Amino acid sequence: VPCEICGESRVTHYCHIIPKSEGGPDHPDNYVYLCPNHHHLFDQNRLSMEEWVKIDFSLKMSAAQEYAQAVRERQLELFWKEPENPEDE
Repeated sequence: VPCEICGESRVTHYCHIIPKSEGGPDHPDNYVYLCPNHHHLFDQNRLSMEEWVKIDFSLKMSAAQEYAQAVRERQLELFWKEPENPEDE
């Protein structure tokens, strides 16, 4: 399965939308398939807006869709607002 962001297909991971540590199920409807780089960025809330919008959550379980929007996207919005180079301020 290729990375849902960049299309890399040599190595991909299934990545929990709702983390297991927060009760997220081990089920394909709670996974996005990502290359190792995008998996790390997803988990660390460091995806760019362009990367984030490439993920199609519409076929995922409703709880995962809600979590993606209410939790992950809110954390990403904070990241997107950060200045790229704090020394420039």
